[in-house]
Amino acid sequence: MKQDMKRALQTTYIKGIFAEYLAAAFLLVKGYRILKLRYKCKHGEVDIICKKGNAIIFVEVKYRPTLDQALFAIDRQKYKRIQSAALHFLKGTPIYTGYDLRIDAIVINRRLFVSHEKCIIL
Repeated sequence: MKQDMKRALQTTYIKGIFAEYLAAAFLLVKGYRILKLRYKCKHGEVDIICKKGNAIIFVEVKYRPTLDQALFAIDRQKYKRIQSAALHFLKGTPIYTGYDLRIDAIVINRRLFVSHEKCIIL
């Protein structure tokens, strides 16, 4: 039983990593420059930090069977953690002072359809 649980968690983890790299490739094609993948600090984490024009975008990536399930998996608490991690990132990189800031979501379904949702301006 423990082995099945461990295997399921590993599979979920691998799918999550795959989704993050797929999202990063998607953003690159759209003209974004990736600054950080999988940024982690004591305040939280951000899946992708990227730049386009005069904007720094903090991206949460969710992979679920449907796009709606993926989008609804990002709740208010998750946004607060992303915002805290984003502020920590910005403190350590003053070069981005004065840039527009945004939190976006990239949601991916099991058919690998990708949707980029521009969400919250900080």
